[in-house]
Amino acid sequence: MKKFLSLFVGALVSMSATAQATTLYIAGPAATKINGQALNDWDLSNPLEIEAENGYFTLNCQDVTQYGFAISDMKTTEWGEWAAHRYAPSAAFTKADLGKEVQLYGPGTEDFRPLWVGDWKLVISEDLSTVTVTTSSPDPTTYHLVGSFGWSADDKYQFEPEDGVDNVYWLDITTPLTSEMVNIIRNKGWDQWWASSAAPIAIGETANEWIWQTNPTGEALNNYTGTMRLELPAAITNGCSVYVTCYPTIRQHVSGTQSGIKENIITYDAPAEYFNLQGVKITNPQKGIYIVRRGNKVTKEVIR
Repeated sequence: MKKFLSLFVGALVSMSATAQATTLYIAGPAATKINGQALNDWDLSNPLEIEAENGYFTLNCQDVTQYGFAISDMKTTEWGEWAAHRYAPSAAFTKADLGKEVQLYGPGTEDFRPLWVGDWKLVISEDLSTVTVTTSSPDPTTYHLVGSFGWSADDKYQFEPEDGVDNVYWLDITTPLTSEMVNIIRNKGWDQWWASSAAPIAIGETANEWIWQTNPTGEALNNYTGTMRLELPAAITNGCSVYVTCYPTIRQHVSGTQSGIKENIITYDAPAEYFNLQGVKITNPQKGIYIVRRGNKVTKEVIR
């Protein structure tokens, strides 16, 4: 079986919308269903055919795997001709583009590869100039702080996404943490993980670079409480850096949800934890200003 290159690598050729397509032809893994029909396993002789309606092609896709699928405006059994007629969203397609009408690239581009495995919907203009991509499947990406205090991906140390922001995550550490080595790992595995590039890890207001690691290294945290802010690059690739700010206090932030991608409802019914402005936990708060944590939501409140 011939395999195509990833959607998100390589140069793409921009199209000039000069003609309207009447039919799109889809080929891909047999596990994928589009508009209720299962694909034949990369069968170019019998591709799925999608007709335009009201000026758009609509692809309701179920169980899209990491291999994605190919969209062509030409029916042919020749792989070279098929590849020369493929269309896909741009190489820069990110979560920020979900739900937006973005440029469709082709002919002669890559396959459609999902940002993550799941169910996706593509609405493509009949002139093959634009596409709107949405998903009903939650983003499974996770980031955890691990180290000699514990190498498993403990939910207690899972970073939560900032509401409405693609590349910023937060972690409140309310119980003093001491560890000879700390790292950040992605998706609970060790293929993507980062460690501080400086020793000791700086505690303060400035972001520090943490570098993709190929060997188990890391720096220490000593009796640390506060809020950690994780900022990611546009693409996670081998050797990339992330930026981590270890604030010395519990900071106010809104995290735990990403509209349309991940549902994690935080309500004021969650137990409240109180911290003074220096980040020290207060068991019996009196009158004053406090940082209050309820679930994954942190606010600044005044007790009168």
